Amino acid sequence: MSVRYNFTKIFQNEVHKFLKKTDLIGTPEYDLNSKKIKAPVDLYIKTQDREYLIELEIHRADPSNNIAKIAFWLHEDNTKRQVTVIQFFSPFYKLETKTSAKMQESTYIGEILIEQIHGQKYQFITLDRYSPERFEKVYSGFPQKGTPSRKSKRSMKRMAKQVAEKIYEIIINR
Repeated sequence: MSVRYNFTKIFQNEVHKFLKKTDLIGTPEYDLNSKKIKAPVDLYIKTQDREYLIELEIHRADPSNNIAKIAFWLHEDNTKRQVTVIQFFSPFYKLETKTSAKMQESTYIGEILIEQIHGQKYQFITLDRYSPERFEKVYSGFPQKGTPSRKSKRSMKRMAKQVAEKIYEIIINR
């Protein structure tokens, strides 16, 4: 198990646990009723009048792939449903490196593909409370094998709760 997978999976589960307490969470699999297209998103939430597809970009090399995947689904499904795509970016994407450019590219693609072409809502969230350096310290506290340190796990849970609260706020205040 890689560091990325270990941290991301635990982080995703923590966000899911918090949102589950709100009675908003649905199955994390988005099924377009197509035999060809059935793939997971990180979180799927369905309310009475809208579906939310949420991608948690923690440490991914190219986050725009997730947006392209969702745009492809929307195109193939030719959906009449109301969909909001929310893409969360960890502080990792605020580093002055290629990753910050990848975030800019991904948000641009989201605005073009999801909003302009498919007429759905796209929103991105960044976790501003943590510096990239602080985030990297927590992220690196998750070993490739074994259990993360208590301190890293607590910090990660706090981050996950903040992300869940932002997602919840978006859904409630739409």
